[in-house]
Amino acid sequence: MSNISRRQLLTTGAMGATGFATAVTTQMASANAQNSSEAQTRVTPNGRFTGKVVLITGATSGIGEATARAFADEGATVHFCGRRESLGKQVAQSIRSAGGKATYQRADVCIEEDVKAFVNACMEQYGHIDIAFNNAGIESTPNTITDRSLEEWINVMTTNATGVFLSMKYEIPHMVRQGRGVIVNNASVSGHVGFATIAPYSASKHAVLSLTKVAALEYSDKNIRINAFLLVQSIHPCCAVL
Repeated sequence: MSNISRRQLLTTGAMGATGFATAVTTQMASANAQNSSEAQTRVTPNGRFTGKVVLITGATSGIGEATARAFADEGATVHFCGRRESLGKQVAQSIRSAGGKATYQRADVCIEEDVKAFVNACMEQYGHIDIAFNNAGIESTPNTITDRSLEEWINVMTTNATGVFLSMKYEIPHMVRQGRGVIVNNASVSGHVGFATIAPYSASKHAVLSLTKVAALEYSDKNIRINAFLLVQSIHPCCAVL
């Protein structure tokens, strides 16, 4: 964990896009420097997110894991998912051992019933969802459009775009009923510009930005704030691995 205070980094609202990306970049650099089982959360007494419930998709490693630890560090209760069950349990136990609050549930964001069960389980256990970070995603292998397989196109689009759609589909009704909520979707600079040889990834992130804009317009009058953030590491768009 970085010595930089998340209180300083997260100054643009409940995980506002700019501060959020900065915090995750810092956390990710730390997480990449050590085995995830050794990474430790240092819980801040009366942290900024004490009492808040945060739902995160794709948090068994990478940006998702770093975000889960950052929220737990600030007192939040984190409920997260990912496909790698052993790793997910390991991350959750690591957070709890350090004094944080976290629960893991296996779920694949490509499968509607998995997403529904994941979101509903969070509500059943904690009673509300204050913040949802729809982070789960995969990259595409470098290749031209004509040499790209349909299978890979569908896999990337389903994970990155349909996964965000399904997550919001089941998160938003709970937030509407509770009268508040914040959703942050993990996008990419590839959602604004094109990069050669990563057509599925770029297209999926354009879709994430469009979904975010539409959802924000549809639910702004329900006291639900919906944003996306862009994170660039070096010159390559990066996303979390489930």
